[in-house]
Amino acid sequence: MNKYTNIAGIVGNPAFYGEGFRDYSPETMRTMKEYGFDTVFVNIAWSRPFIDAVIPEHVMVSKKFPLISPPDVEERFRLFKERTVSAKKSGMRTFALFGIPEYRDYSNLPPEYGALKGESVSSVAPFASVSCISRPEVLNLYTELLSGIVEKVPELDGMLIYNIDELADICRDGSDCPYCKGVPTEKRLSAFLNELFERVRTVKPDLEMWWEPWELSAAQVYGIMKKLDPRIGICCHSTINEVYFINEGDTWLRQTARMAREQGRKFIVELFIGGSGEDLGIVAGFPCPSLVYRQMLSYGNIPGISAVKEYFGNAVPYFSVNEKVFAACVKEPEFPEYDALIRKIAETYTNTENAGKLLAFWDLAGRAVEMIPWELSWVMRLSNYPSYHPGYWGRIPFCDLMRTPWETPSWLSSRRSYYIIAENTANYNHTLALDVNARFEMALEYIDEALELFPDLGFDTGYDAEFTRQKEALEIIRCQLICRKDHLMLSECASFMRENKAAPFDVGEILRRDRETAETLKNILENSNTPYLKDYDFLGESLGIIDECIGKYNGSPEKWLNEYHF
Repeated sequence: MNKYTNIAGIVGNPAFYGEGFRDYSPETMRTMKEYGFDTVFVNIAWSRPFIDAVIPEHVMVSKKFPLISPPDVEERFRLFKERTVSAKKSGMRTFALFGIPEYRDYSNLPPEYGALKGESVSSVAPFASVSCISRPEVLNLYTELLSGIVEKVPELDGMLIYNIDELADICRDGSDCPYCKGVPTEKRLSAFLNELFERVRTVKPDLEMWWEPWELSAAQVYGIMKKLDPRIGICCHSTINEVYFINEGDTWLRQTARMAREQGRKFIVELFIGGSGEDLGIVAGFPCPSLVYRQMLSYGNIPGISAVKEYFGNAVPYFSVNEKVFAACVKEPEFPEYDALIRKIAETYTNTENAGKLLAFWDLAGRAVEMIPWELSWVMRLSNYPSYHPGYWGRIPFCDLMRTPWETPSWLSSRRSYYIIAENTANYNHTLALDVNARFEMALEYIDEALELFPDLGFDTGYDAEFTRQKEALEIIRCQLICRKDHLMLSECASFMRENKAAPFDVGEILRRDRETAETLKNILENSNTPYLKDYDFLGESLGIIDECIGKYNGSPEKWLNEYHF
């Protein structure tokens, strides 16, 4: 088992980001420490749903380009400073996460701001242009902003930098940018990061910088690492495709870790440990301790990994069995054996006699997550298209919904080796649909088995709230999976019917079940004491749309075909 130099976490996450979750008080910091964390990020910095400081421009104003900062920059800086000071006083290492350079719509800015502009259209934000890292004005801008931040917030120990995503992008090789033409990404980006690091360290010599190579191809990552200052740490997803609860290190992760080790470079791996993740979406406390353990076991056996980071963020008030497993893995001198560890944890919730039922409940929940066909598409993740959203429900065919909308280097190369559907549906067919449908059914069977056990778990009453969240998490995922499964089945039926073939499933039965499931999901969210994302307020509207759809199908299946899954 590796001895990790740092265990990093984020206070709050995109699903739970209210003031109760973005609490940097001594009490919260003490809890984080108890679970093994020594480093916290002082901004959530997810570009969805724009809840926090994401780029340096959000907390600092440039003297030369002041209009790129938002009107509330002073308030954002105040919060940024307060969190950093509070966490530092509690003995935590403090980090910020920033996207650099920001993609932006230059048409809304004065002509002189065009001095920052590079590629005319960003591949991750088609409404915007790229800011070119080959232009000295861009390097000077981010030198000014980052230097200002570390000067005014000396309590900040380091920062993690994204170059693509998190409101940021760089010019692609072969783009229409005249300033980086003919210079490969490996050379441009490594030079930019090295110079930026050197400049900012003149203000704070002990500043630590990590770089996230997200959206770049495997070869680009390797090439940049050969040129990158070895004092800059690499922080990356647990595979080249994404972070999932089911992940274990892939070939790319092992090769990158090996290179980092050879270079004497810090190497940080991101994983999911909490009960919510970008794959599972809005749920809280989803119990899958075996998946947390397997991630930690995998990374602990890869030489070169020196630190780990919770990727989605930590909803500290909802720490549960997952975090307990994680804490044991990072704090014990020897890597614990899972069966003994999880039984010991179960017995903190109940007596020895009932512990077996808890173990079965948690195991079934984890097996359900394993069965979900995550490799179908990046948008298979349950946080991307909320169940029964009227923007797509019943209208867009399931396979079209699975398309990934970007053309970044990794999506055009390395990441396509994992996902079946990337930017087109050429590999989609009825046989694949049947396989995906069957795996949805198997995942649902595991969830149903777990929920059947719940009344007999026998946990101590002091844990009622925690286990209510676990039960709700399974119920919400169940609704989400039924929605995806029914969407797939309806799309298949529509496709067959348009070819004058018999529908492979009963459309009327699917529509009735969908109506019941949408109502169930609405009731769960409305009657819960957990403050789930309120984006689900649209479910009332959705029920009306489903009723309309059912009416049209009952009136005329032919007319239904003209409007739905087309």
